[in-house]
Amino acid sequence: MNANSPQTRDTAELDRFFQPVLDAAVLVARERSADDGVSAVPTRLRPFLRVAKLPKAGLAAARLALEEDSELRAAVAERIEESEVGRGPWLWVSRPDGWRSELEGEWELWRDQQQQRVDAEAERSSTRLLERATETAQRLARRVEQLEALLGAAEAETAVARSEAAASAAERDSATEELQRRVTERAEAVRQLKHTEDLLATRTAELREVEDLLAEDGAETPEPVAVDRDELAEAVRHAASQLDPLLRSLKRLADLVGLDLSAQTNEAAVAPKRRRAARLGRGIAAESTQAAEALLALGGAVVFIDGYNVTMTVWPTLTATDQRRALERSVASLAARTGAEMHVVYDGDGSVGAPARSSDSGVRVRFTAVDIEADDEILDLIASVTLERPVIVVSDDRRVQSGARRRGANVVGSRQLQPLLLR
Repeated sequence: MNANSPQTRDTAELDRFFQPVLDAAVLVARERSADDGVSAVPTRLRPFLRVAKLPKAGLAAARLALEEDSELRAAVAERIEESEVGRGPWLWVSRPDGWRSELEGEWELWRDQQQQRVDAEAERSSTRLLERATETAQRLARRVEQLEALLGAAEAETAVARSEAAASAAERDSATEELQRRVTERAEAVRQLKHTEDLLATRTAELREVEDLLAEDGAETPEPVAVDRDELAEAVRHAASQLDPLLRSLKRLADLVGLDLSAQTNEAAVAPKRRRAARLGRGIAAESTQAAEALLALGGAVVFIDGYNVTMTVWPTLTATDQRRALERSVASLAARTGAEMHVVYDGDGSVGAPARSSDSGVRVRFTAVDIEADDEILDLIASVTLERPVIVVSDDRRVQSGARRRGANVVGSRQLQPLLLR
């Protein structure tokens, strides 16, 4: 059985089949690292020495390391027991005579068992759905009986309501006529009040003009005879007071016939703002280093970097710790050159998980919780940035890239950023 042949095997399924010995391989690698240093560990396993639970990439790396390193495979074979890991994984690591043909049989048996579990779960789900559907049908039948009883009562009430509606319609017609009359009266009262106000303003202006002329001639100002301003003001106040009961009456009539006399202001619905990706200048290819440099130079730019995704591209031969140090140094230099706000996010676990911190250079560094991937953390962090600031996400992961674009962020690949990190 060729465990590394993607043409004949689903590698993810193989990793689940071999997972007990893959986990054991990482334990052996950790012991080697503690005793002889990280150089004694296969390169593929170095990034995962401190990971409590191997991710998919870690399982694949352990499988390839076991396939390539016979010494590691022998060390794992000494560590495991067949009863603990299963016949198939034990055969693959121990490799006694005739192991290939027997492993094929164990592989097929394991796949049959997996399918049986899937089928059993599907059957249980179908049974639960059928039981719920039966209960729902019975409940609906009882509800139909209740509704039929209510329908009979409602029909009787409808007959009464129709006769009351006919009486209400006649009352409404009468009220509508009264409302129209009141509206006309209100308009006339408003017109008269406006006329009185205009008259008062005109007479006041004339009076002041006469007083000014008399003052220029040195004559004493006579008592006003033609216009009594206090009396005119009182008339205005009286006219205004007469509007209040008229307005209250109009309001009652409007409520009776279902009309709204108040002025309505139609406010256009304001669509919620969304983040928009920054546009590049003409002639700049989106996947070029020039595009990355232009985006980082945007004022107020915030950059979220998928830590291990970048380090495995730029510094694949270093240990995980040295990878992080190299990345943080390079990012600090890049931040100093561009002025962008830099955040580096790593997949975390119980041994390294910690709250976000700032390095001495001001770069923000965080490790995710055990059950959260850096991918999801980065996508959630985009919403924490105000819409006025451009956001750039650095990752080669397609799920991260598509999620970032949906959220209005710009995307930069690891290799696209690599020349800027190594300057």
